[in-house]
Amino acid sequence: MVNEEIVNSTIKRMLDAEIDNSTIISTLKDIGMSEELARAQIEKVKNSSNDSENVPDVNTVEEDVKEDSSDFDDGKDNKELGDVTEQNIQVMQDRKIDEVNNKIEDFKKSVGDLKKSDSFNELNEKISSLSAQNNAIMKIMKDILEANRKILSELESKK
Repeated sequence: MVNEEIVNSTIKRMLDAEIDNSTIISTLKDIGMSEELARAQIEKVKNSSNDSENVPDVNTVEEDVKEDSSDFDDGKDNKELGDVTEQNIQVMQDRKIDEVNNKIEDFKKSVGDLKKSDSFNELNEKISSLSAQNNAIMKIMKDILEANRKILSELESKK
């Protein structure tokens, strides 16, 4: 039989981890609890969380556990509940981590695209500058070549 205190603390941790009710109910059903009892336990934990002065009496909790013991599968124990809860919490954390990683990757891609466009613009500016310099050098070289031809023509005509 599963201890109700453990069930309640597990439900509280799952609620604190912002796990939705359907997942919590599924987990409780996995340990043999009926859906109605699971919903009642969730509401009880939510109400006790909202009103810290309404801490359930230990005797009342024990009576409730005894009354509802037929809803639990006697083959399951506290360790299994803890294991299932831990697995569910781990899955939720993994999903959140994956979501954050995906957002980080998307951000890196968008920043990388901005850097690429900036680099592309800088590269175009450098190419334009180099092209202008190359054209200027070509003009100077043509002028030198023309001047050398004139000098060579004058030298040959003087011979």
